[in-house]
Amino acid sequence: MIILYRRKPIRLEQRYFHDPRICIVNKVICEHKKGQLFYHSNADTISTINPDWITKSRFRNNYSWYEPVLIESTTLDSLIEEYGPPDFIKV
Repeated sequence: MIILYRRKPIRLEQRYFHDPRICIVNKVICEHKKGQLFYHSNADTISTINPDWITKSRFRNNYSWYEPVLIESTTLDSLIEEYGPPDFIKV
């Protein structure tokens, strides 16, 4: 089974909807399960949970950032407990 985690999973859901080996979970992976502010950019690939990306990174001046939204979060340990140990992780 392949588990995909993505804040905006719509493209993944459309692509893998009929594949029973793939499970898409719309949560952010971090150190807690309390929910997490997510900072969405007009360039989806740089959207982040790290506010320093907006103010201190090379991306601070070249992109637009929207109001942060609170999203569900989970931990890597919780995912392993639920789905078993991974063969591969890409962050």
